[in-house]
Amino acid sequence: MFRLKMAGLVKRFGSTEKLVVVAVLVWLGLLTLGSTLVALPFFDQAPTAGPNWSNTMYLHGLLIGMVGLLGLISMDVFQAGHRSPLMHNLVLWGTLGAALFSGVGGIFDHAVTDTVFLWLQIISFFFLDEILLTLSIALLLRAAETHRLAAWAASFGAIGGFFAAVMGHAAGWTLEFGDWPKIFGGVVNRRPEIFSPIGRFPRLTF
Repeated sequence: MFRLKMAGLVKRFGSTEKLVVVAVLVWLGLLTLGSTLVALPFFDQAPTAGPNWSNTMYLHGLLIGMVGLLGLISMDVFQAGHRSPLMHNLVLWGTLGAALFSGVGGIFDHAVTDTVFLWLQIISFFFLDEILLTLSIALLLRAAETHRLAAWAASFGAIGGFFAAVMGHAAGWTLEFGDWPKIFGGVVNRRPEIFSPIGRFPRLTF
């Protein structure tokens, strides 16, 4: 029954890709409407230098899906996946996974101790890594094929996004585990006041 319904939806929208794009757009639209109710970071009643964890993670969940959708659009605009259906499908289904996990995690991740929902967002981060890495490779191959400046610029932008994601993983690891392994010791030693003695959960107020 489920397969028949999905086949009917795919037929109605013309392709699986269009169905996924519409589903992601609807999901992001609902999250955007929800943000007006639960995540207004510029209207906190008690302004503070520390971030509002709940608002930050909600909007972060919204952002992850938007980045995935932008990656999918970039694949189509530059025709980066026309010779590799695998790359195109990796970005397509990665976008769906990133949007779903980041959105659900962002809705319920109200504190740093909400481990389950935090890990839902971490899973979406890995989906985003896969999207950015695949997009970088696909755009580089396309740029080498077409020699278009726009394709080269887009590929370097995707590479920059991937390294930014890696930096985010490094920051999250440091906040969770502190000075372990020692490769992160330099960062922790420069700002020891924000890390707990056991390296778990920062002293920042969320």
